[in-house]
Amino acid sequence: MAVPTIEDLLRTCERTALHLETRDQYDRTDPMFTAWQAGHRDDPADRDSWWRPWCDLIAETTGRGVAVRRARIVSEPVSEYIQFEYDGTFTNVAAGEDIRWLPRRQATDIALPGNDFWLFDDTLVRVGHFDGDGRSTGHEMTTDPGVVKVCASAFDAVWERAVPHGQYRPS
Repeated sequence: MAVPTIEDLLRTCERTALHLETRDQYDRTDPMFTAWQAGHRDDPADRDSWWRPWCDLIAETTGRGVAVRRARIVSEPVSEYIQFEYDGTFTNVAAGEDIRWLPRRQATDIALPGNDFWLFDDTLVRVGHFDGDGRSTGHEMTTDPGVVKVCASAFDAVWERAVPHGQYRPS
């Protein structure tokens, strides 16, 4: 069975979309990352240059009253990839995502799932699988109440400790 895209799931969720990211690197061949490495930076004053389809979707989703929250657990000093994500996060925030950062050293006593995930409406988990270089190797979905509970608990614990994007400064 095909796993719906994040975009499809965001279009159909009704209350909450929670995303936990735990890796220090994702696909280093991502064109946006390679452009950033080459010196490109999004200009906050030039919204037309960075307002991407993702921002439209988040604005539409939050406009329907859905809370979209993302928590990132990061090692410090941050990796080059995390610095890239940090530099571009203002676009997500402008679109309506609420994003927080948790230094990994502050997550030691939090029971975390082994994979990144999205949790939709406290009932559906979409798990992301990645290889050692951060490239996606597939996704799976579950409504298993035990998995939902673990993911919800982990997200809540991280969220409670994490620093809001506007206050976080990567080291």
